[in-house]
Amino acid sequence: MSQSQPLLTLSGVSKSFGGAQALSGIDIEFRAGEVHALVGENGAGKSTLGKLILGVHRPDTGMIHLDGAEVAIPDPAHAMRLGLVGIAQELSLMPRASVLDNIALGREVTRNGLVDRKATLAAVQAVMDRHDMRLNPAEIVGNLPMADRQKVEILRALSRDARLIVFDEPTARLATHQAKQLLGLIRALAAAGKAVIYVSHFLEEILEVADTITILRNGKLIRTSPRSAETRTSLVEGVTGQAFQNQFPPLPAVPADRAPVLKVEGLTRRVCLRM
Repeated sequence: MSQSQPLLTLSGVSKSFGGAQALSGIDIEFRAGEVHALVGENGAGKSTLGKLILGVHRPDTGMIHLDGAEVAIPDPAHAMRLGLVGIAQELSLMPRASVLDNIALGREVTRNGLVDRKATLAAVQAVMDRHDMRLNPAEIVGNLPMADRQKVEILRALSRDARLIVFDEPTARLATHQAKQLLGLIRALAAAGKAVIYVSHFLEEILEVADTITILRNGKLIRTSPRSAETRTSLVEGVTGQAFQNQFPPLPAVPADRAPVLKVEGLTRRVCLRM
């Protein structure tokens, strides 16, 4: 875990929407080379925090520092110029365009005012090679499985010299083996010196991929800890504010002579269930 100056720091950041306080006095640091996970229930402020970093929202109060210097992030385009990019659950790709065109969008190599396809391809291929994420540049994105579409989104971020990448519920639409592959890619991005913010409600994934874990509850920061200091039980207790045992109280014993409410015999469903 890096002990150098944080790449990005939020100090006393608050954000409200109407009468709802989404974030309250948040102090948090994100470092290059780390996966920093944000954990909390729905409405805890995880996504709002990510959107403040990406310029989707602006804080009501507080400061944001990048490389130690205070910055304002008025919109996503400015965030992108600072190297702050996001990978959302709903990908922002052009499904009828090629992998090449999606990755190079807005950063095509030009010559005499025209796009140089050969040079653009070489630039995209170099990003794929550098990060060991290889796809067919000519393939239409809409024909790719979801896991490969996410690779396209990640490669587009990397082609824009991303320094910090926010992943918001990235495995929600992936099969288990695809989620494992993505977690491996995220670890590789951190190993390559990127700062990664990982937002998820899957606690097992958090414990597998994160270096640092921050728990949010009702818009407030509860604690930030190294992964080694957390367990599934401690995360559940931190997220809910209740002891783990209280989440699943023991069920009362059912008398043996009580009549069944539902009884199934000889049920068959091909492939899924056979009895």
